[in-house]
Amino acid sequence: MNHPLAPPSNRQGNLALLSFLGVVISSVILFLWELYMLTSAVMNQPERITGWNAFMRELPALVLVIWVLVVGLILGVHSARLGSRRGRLAVWLLSLAVFLALEETAGSTLEEMGFSTSTKLANFLIAVFAAAALLTLSICLWLTRKDSQTSSSRPAGNGGALSGYKLAALVALAGIAGSFIWLFAAQTLLTLHADDFVRTRVPGSLIVKTSSPRTLYVYAEGGNVYSGYPSLGDLALRVIDPSGHAVEVTAVSPMPEYSSHGKIGRVVGRLYANSPGNYVLVSESYQPQLDAPHPPPNIYGGVAVGDNVTNWMQPNEWGVVVLLSVTLAVALALSLATLRGRRLTLQG
Repeated sequence: MNHPLAPPSNRQGNLALLSFLGVVISSVILFLWELYMLTSAVMNQPERITGWNAFMRELPALVLVIWVLVVGLILGVHSARLGSRRGRLAVWLLSLAVFLALEETAGSTLEEMGFSTSTKLANFLIAVFAAAALLTLSICLWLTRKDSQTSSSRPAGNGGALSGYKLAALVALAGIAGSFIWLFAAQTLLTLHADDFVRTRVPGSLIVKTSSPRTLYVYAEGGNVYSGYPSLGDLALRVIDPSGHAVEVTAVSPMPEYSSHGKIGRVVGRLYANSPGNYVLVSESYQPQLDAPHPPPNIYGGVAVGDNVTNWMQPNEWGVVVLLSVTLAVALALSLATLRGRRLTLQG
C-alpha cells in the first residue's frame, strides 16, 4: 500500500509494478473465459469453437490483458520520467509480460483461425513475439530518456490531465466489463435453453412432442477419446412420425454449439416435423464395442433434439465487437484530447 506522503513517482511506480500481477490475473481470466466460451485449446478439437467466432468470444478477455499492459506501461514510463527506479523496473517487467501475453494470446488465436501449428511456425512466432517485447522495451526506455531533461521544468499541477486519463481508462474498462457481462449472459442463456432439449443416452430412444410443423435439430452430446465423437451416421438414427412413417434426417456438418449437463452438444442433423404429434427417435449406434479394462460410463455419449441454436451467439458476438470498438475509440479520443490540452498548457 502506498504511503500518503510518498512521492508521486513512487506511487505510480508501485501501481505499475502491481499491474504486472494484473497481467498474470487477467491471463488466468482469459484461460477460464476460453473454457466457458468453448474456445480453449485444452478442449478436444471436435468440442472447440474455432475461427472468427472464437476470436470474437475471446475478445473481452484479450482486450483486458492488453488494457492492463498498456496502463501499466504508461504508469511505469511516467514514474521513470520523474526519476523512480520502481517505474523503470516495472517497464522491464511489463516488457517481459508483453512477450508472455503474445505467446498466450496470439499463438492460440492463430491456431483458432486455422493456421498451421508446425514447429517451424512456432519458432518463427517466438522470434516475432520476442522482437515485439524488445521493441516495447526500447520505446519505453527512449521515452523516459527523452523526457528526463525537461521533466524538472514542467508545472507541478497536472490534476486536469490526470483526471482526463483516468476517465479514458474508466471508459475502456467499462466497455470491457460490459462485454464480459454481455457474452456471459448470452452463453448462460444458451446453456439454460439447451438444458430443455429432449435427450437420451446412446443407444437409446426419445420422444419429441410438437404442436405445429417445424424443423427439429439433432445434437450429439459427449463421446470421448475411446469411442470418438459421433457423426450422424455413427448414431444410426431412426425417426418415426405420429402416423408411423419413417422421417428422413438430413446430415449437417458437425460443429460444437453449446454445453449442457457437462457435455458439449454438436449439431449433426435436422429433420422436418410436418405434422403435430409425437416423434420417436431411436439411436442404435453402429460404433464398435469398446474393449477396455475400465470403460467410462455411457462411452457413446448421448443425443438431444431441439430447435436451431447455430446462430444463437452470433448477434451477441458482433454486438460485443461494436461495444468494444465504440468504448475504446472514445477512450482513445479522451486520451488524445487530454494529451493535446497538456501540451498546450506546457507551451503556454
